[in-house]
Amino acid sequence: MKNNKTGMDTRSIALSAVFSALSIMLTMINITIPFPLLPYLKFDFSEIPVTMAFFLIGPQYALLSTVIYWIVLTIRAGDILGPAMKGAAVAAMIIGLWISSKMTNGSKAKNIKSLVSTGLIIGIVLRVIVMSVFNYAVFTVIAPFWLDYAAGLVAALGFPTTSTAQTILWVLLMTGLYNLLHTALSMIPSVFVTEATLARVPNLASNAWITQYRNNKQNQSGFKK
Repeated sequence: MKNNKTGMDTRSIALSAVFSALSIMLTMINITIPFPLLPYLKFDFSEIPVTMAFFLIGPQYALLSTVIYWIVLTIRAGDILGPAMKGAAVAAMIIGLWISSKMTNGSKAKNIKSLVSTGLIIGIVLRVIVMSVFNYAVFTVIAPFWLDYAAGLVAALGFPTTSTAQTILWVLLMTGLYNLLHTALSMIPSVFVTEATLARVPNLASNAWITQYRNNKQNQSGFKK
């Protein structure tokens, strides 16, 4: 049933909550891989369900799923900063995919490969920019004491930290690399898991948002197996 005021249907809203719950469950399982350069940054798999929401139920519902995920993370953590940074990172990635869908819609390049490859590039750029601004605000305004800790890690790697500006630059470069890698870690597996799910549950494919890209005649080099 679709809400005429918002244009959103009840089924998709419910699915948004389901994907959020899966992301929260993965967060609680806490399987992480520390980023070698800055070990306080950790790769995790909790972004994959929310990204799958994009492919299965569409951009606006993926953003709704991201918001739900962020709210629950905030309540669970009892903290604002960490969940806010996670939510901003995921939202930037989802918006990158959404922009990609707008760019490829109606073109000969409307296929899964173009959607994902363009979305990956735009998602990386947006995520790196957003998180660089966020981190700069943390180090200079919100929680400057974090810079001292990060400076120690940067110095241990042999990079010069003779000034605050130099330290911030190195940290932002490293966090930029981290967000680049995390975008790929979240987006690429999401595509393959989505495709595997649709292949095994054909009835789901008829209503999946990504079906418009899977059925395109130009989709000769997509991710289908």
